[in-house]
Amino acid sequence: MQISNIGKRLLYYWSIITLLGTLKSLLAACVPPVGCSVALAHYNYEPGLGISLSDVALRFQASEAEIRWYSQLNSTGALDSAHPLRIPFVCGCYNNYLGHNFFYSVHPDDGLKDIATKKYQYLTTAQRMSLVNKKSDKAILPSEILLVPVNCSCGDPSINSSYGLFLTYISEQNDNAATLSKKFNISIDLLERFNADVNFGKLQENISIVFVPVQDGNGIYRPFDSMESGGSKNSAQLGIYIFIAVFVPVVLGGVFFCTCIYHRRKQRASVELVKYQTSGKPQIASPIAEDAKLFLGAGTYANVTSETPSPSPPYLHLDTSVQFSYTELLDVTDNFSINRKIGQGGYGSVFYGKLHGQELAIKVMNMQATREFLSEINVLTCVHHKNLVRLIGFCTHDSLYLVYEYVANGNLTQHLKGKSLLPWEIRIRIALDAARGLEYMHEHTNPTYIHHDIKSSNILLDTDFHAKIADFGLTKYKASTTDSITTATRIVGTFGYMAPEYARFGRTSASSDVYAFGVVLFELISAKDAVVHSSIEESTTQGPRGDLYGLAALFEQVLDDIVNAKEMLRKLVDPALGDDYPIDSVYKMAILASCCTREEPSLRPSMSSVAVSLMTLLYSAQVVEAEHRVF
Repeated sequence: MQISNIGKRLLYYWSIITLLGTLKSLLAACVPPVGCSVALAHYNYEPGLGISLSDVALRFQASEAEIRWYSQLNSTGALDSAHPLRIPFVCGCYNNYLGHNFFYSVHPDDGLKDIATKKYQYLTTAQRMSLVNKKSDKAILPSEILLVPVNCSCGDPSINSSYGLFLTYISEQNDNAATLSKKFNISIDLLERFNADVNFGKLQENISIVFVPVQDGNGIYRPFDSMESGGSKNSAQLGIYIFIAVFVPVVLGGVFFCTCIYHRRKQRASVELVKYQTSGKPQIASPIAEDAKLFLGAGTYANVTSETPSPSPPYLHLDTSVQFSYTELLDVTDNFSINRKIGQGGYGSVFYGKLHGQELAIKVMNMQATREFLSEINVLTCVHHKNLVRLIGFCTHDSLYLVYEYVANGNLTQHLKGKSLLPWEIRIRIALDAARGLEYMHEHTNPTYIHHDIKSSNILLDTDFHAKIADFGLTKYKASTTDSITTATRIVGTFGYMAPEYARFGRTSASSDVYAFGVVLFELISAKDAVVHSSIEESTTQGPRGDLYGLAALFEQVLDDIVNAKEMLRKLVDPALGDDYPIDSVYKMAILASCCTREEPSLRPSMSSVAVSLMTLLYSAQVVEAEHRVF
């Protein structure tokens, strides 16, 4: 049974409110100690399972460089053999005990037990996930975001204040107190005292969590930090949590209510517009005459008016679009006046119009762009998502016309070049919106669509600075998700955003979009073009003056220096931000972008993994912002 669009919206917003409500309930019972800045999770990495180190990092919303450091892996090369990893995360209050909630995007056929045992290697349980998310296996949906609770420890100064960094370790078949003591070079006495509730004599019979004091990447045991785990800082953190737990759900409830009203009014306006367009004439048929051979051959065009519709060609789906007459488009654009022109693209000009209260953007396609015209109609009448620009209708008269919803704030490039200042939190949200749109195209449509021209100028911003992906003229589709790679017969797109395998060999897949999206993330950080001139970046590049660099290559030079990466990264951050950004957040986005722009397509993450990572970044940024507002 198909869920209606309004039903999907309700389900989406309800899930967000449920998520915040869950966080509220988790935080409401918090008592000191509140937590510590870092704890570690044990994860047995096995390359034969088809998961890369970058995939592990994205699953735990961690930095690959930090995982290598805490795991004492100094090499930056591929991890080719099995290795125990130590994954850093923030350890905080969770229902009167310490823990952390990771985010996980549900895939088809996922079950709570498989997520707990296979994806997170028993760091959590299906029962705990069901309790935290208030969902059973039957209730979870593909692409839904679940909380994955994992326990942690900050140490106990009453036992020994010399240890403040602990590993959440899941016992294995041959473990006992002696073997763990030898494995982690810690005394049996300390192990038992730090884990009073663990029966070390029965570890071989039951899977248990053991908190083990471990060294950091420098081989040093960190002492217990009383300022992190208790004392005066607790009251401040508790105030932040109360603020988040109480105020945020109330605000979201209001936003939800207003959004429902807005979408209902918007839907009514659309219905009225359709009624106006369809009055007195049938609109199911296509205005494109098959016998006129309108779309046969590249660049050919026959003058077929929109007043005489004929049956649709089998490859054209127009069931959700409105047929406009040429006269109507002239009226709403003041005869396509230059004063109404709002954009210029590779395949035509865009004009502003307004009809019956609905704002429109009308793209006048070049006569040679019939292939792109057909592609846009076929895609946008088949895919519908709040983060994809909506096609309202079309017209074929003396040229080709596409009519879209008007997205009021222009494109991302304009804002990065000075149209307005985009705060860091807004930049993360824009990235998340665009990621969700791409995730929908890649993973939740049949056939699967590849956009093929992701770039900052094709990301539009509405009045609330939410993002919508636009320009689907180069979009391709895959009839089967198993047939993941094809070879293009012509190279199209924009330099700087093209994946290496596409620019060199014409090989295209969903990973090509992921690469381009990674470049957009670098743009959000730096506000620089996708292709940069070396003379601008002398402080960070080693090439001769006058050379051209891809923005991705420029960032790679910085991120390869793990020790100084954050300080060097500051030189690339958009100067318009000043010092008003958290460098840790910028670093994590840069690492995510670096994963997206890996040379090997198979090592790039999926868009669902990217979306989860960005959601974690956004949540962290909102907590920081809330802290600033409270204090």
